[in-house]
Amino acid sequence: MKRRHFMMTCKEAAQSISRTQDLRLPLSERIGLRMHLLFCASCRQYDRQVRWLHHIFSTVAAPWREARLGDEFKSRLCQQMRRYEAKAGPGEANPEGKRDATDSKSTDQ
Repeated sequence: MKRRHFMMTCKEAAQSISRTQDLRLPLSERIGLRMHLLFCASCRQYDRQVRWLHHIFSTVAAPWREARLGDEFKSRLCQQMRRYEAKAGPGEANPEGKRDATDSKSTDQ
């Protein structure tokens, strides 16, 4: 049986802090985290940083959640993909035989 300590460790607190961004913690875990944060300045700082990052990323991402591609753009993209696939043939990723930046065989060697 796993023995529970009176207070969370910093590692447990960090995990709980991260999880609070995605879900509501059980009451016992919330209380344990609050108790730990009362006594641990480092974890309080980590908590502030995680909350700040969450706020910044949600603010920046908000306009992109509603972004939609127009029907004309989708149609042109599909046409280009079909042309590319027809040109490439089955199983070929690069119809022109050119090397790209992701190719593991470098010509500079």
